[in-house]
Amino acid sequence: MLTLPDGRWVAVEVKTGFGGVERGAVSLQKAIASIDHVAGPPTFCAVITGTGVTAPLGEGVVTFPLHQLRP
Repeated sequence: MLTLPDGRWVAVEVKTGFGGVERGAVSLQKAIASIDHVAGPPTFCAVITGTGVTAPLGEGVVTFPLHQLRP
């Protein structure tokens, strides 16, 4: 979980390969459920992988490969 300077937060799960994306999304949703009631919903939810495609996973979660973060 990352906290932004203005207090909003971002939920991120990191997986080395695209094969772990579904497990990552489930894990991320469990973590969000335990935090959400205290901090409110996250601004952004993502499963970041070493390889793969950019795609929505449902329930507000998106997946994308790490290289997509480059400028």
